[in-house]
Amino acid sequence: MLRIMAAAILLIGIPNIIAAQNNWMFFNDNDIEADFDARFMHDDIEFAMTTDAGSVDMGLDGDFLIIQFSDQFFENLREDIVDGQDEEYEFVASLKSAISSGVTDLLDRGLYIPVSKVAEAYVENGKIILLDDQGEEFFGELEVDDVFVMEDFRRRDARRFVNLLNTKIDG
Repeated sequence: MLRIMAAAILLIGIPNIIAAQNNWMFFNDNDIEADFDARFMHDDIEFAMTTDAGSVDMGLDGDFLIIQFSDQFFENLREDIVDGQDEEYEFVASLKSAISSGVTDLLDRGLYIPVSKVAEAYVENGKIILLDDQGEEFFGELEVDDVFVMEDFRRRDARRFVNLLNTKIDG
């Protein structure tokens, strides 16, 4: 758990680099033109799906592809923090509490990517492939708890997501 907290400090200072530790997302080195904004609720957008592991939501709404940590992810994170506090010294517990509230605030956002930045989308062997105009893959190496996110959506959801996205790409 302390590794998560240490990673949070790095994340706050270096927002484009996210450590692939415990419950952290890991992005590849590609720059993504996107903004962090309010999280979406599944019922409030055009299409939403959650990974089989339950850690990440991805959806489409208007001109944006959105990816975020799921409600289940946050519940697990809160449980990890609460469960670990009984075993900590008072100072460490206080530090953990302060950092964890900042981490939760930081991670409690969706990453909004303009659909116009996605040149191609398809499903290959159950994996969602999203390419930019230079053929670079979005989220190809995105991992949460050692699970590749783009391979962890239900096949039917993945196909539906890609079909809707392609409709938007083709305008």
